[in-house]
Amino acid sequence: MTKRILFILTGGTISAHESDQGLVAGEMNTELDDIIAAAEEAPEYEVHNLMSIDSTNMQPENWVAIAKLIQARYDDFDGFIVIHGTDTMSYGAAALSYLVQNSPKPIVFTGAQVPLAKIGNDGVKNILDAVSYATSDNAYAVSIVFHGEVLLGTRARKVRSRSYQAFQTIDFANRAVVRGHQVLQILNQPTDMGELTFYDQLDTRVGVLRLTPGLPADIIQSYLKFADVLIIQGFGIGGIPQLAELHYADQIKQAVAQGKYIILTTQVPMEGSDYEVYAVGQSFLGDNHLIETANITIEALVMKAMWALANGKDFDSFKTMIQTPIDYDYLV
Repeated sequence: MTKRILFILTGGTISAHESDQGLVAGEMNTELDDIIAAAEEAPEYEVHNLMSIDSTNMQPENWVAIAKLIQARYDDFDGFIVIHGTDTMSYGAAALSYLVQNSPKPIVFTGAQVPLAKIGNDGVKNILDAVSYATSDNAYAVSIVFHGEVLLGTRARKVRSRSYQAFQTIDFANRAVVRGHQVLQILNQPTDMGELTFYDQLDTRVGVLRLTPGLPADIIQSYLKFADVLIIQGFGIGGIPQLAELHYADQIKQAVAQGKYIILTTQVPMEGSDYEVYAVGQSFLGDNHLIETANITIEALVMKAMWALANGKDFDSFKTMIQTPIDYDYLV
């Protein structure tokens, strides 16, 4: 049976054209029709021009708008393909992973490093690969399809700024790969995936502090003027300077006393954190208002914190939401 796909256009490099100020996101009019006509098994499809912006300008409310559109049209289609810029695609895919949970239907993000208007672009192949995956029988959940790979929306990161192989699944397996028109599934849909659930809120009062040598902890209070959740990226497997002159212990205790939520993670991309290992990490544990996050990407953690802050009732529910695995985002 022919699958029905909704294309959601948001702009990005794939749609861009030259201007006096450089590349500017535009609209894809007949280009998409021509590309899909070349698909081995062209689906029935509809196109929704939701927005046309550079992905650097994408904000949480834009991803909420995408989720709301998918919810409104969910019963009408077998899958959804979001054409999105690459620079914040990892954040967008993570956001949709929390806004639309346990989806038995695929929600696929794709785009390009080179505009369709330029010779040698990668957008045609990425769209065709996205169609191949979105119309395959085993497709599910939120994924990024790029350069022949199907990456988990909760574990993908942009790792190259120019090359066609722009994304990598961090510290985990891909969901599938696409070779020609054939989809080779790696991760099958879980039999106990849970009930499809939609959310429509993200709270942006989340900040990230990447520790650097010599950075005084006074900066924490500056962050907390604008954030209710502060994610601290410590060193290595989990370390925060104990030097008295930097005042990290005092500043973190003060933040907790103010009712702020502090999340401890690592700036190392692989293998996660464990603040129990070294004294410089363990000394900061023990406070019930600190959350350690094991192995989760910073992109997923930021968006999960926005989702949990918007939808949790209190600190305990917030902590539970952060530490409950969703589509392999949280690995212990």
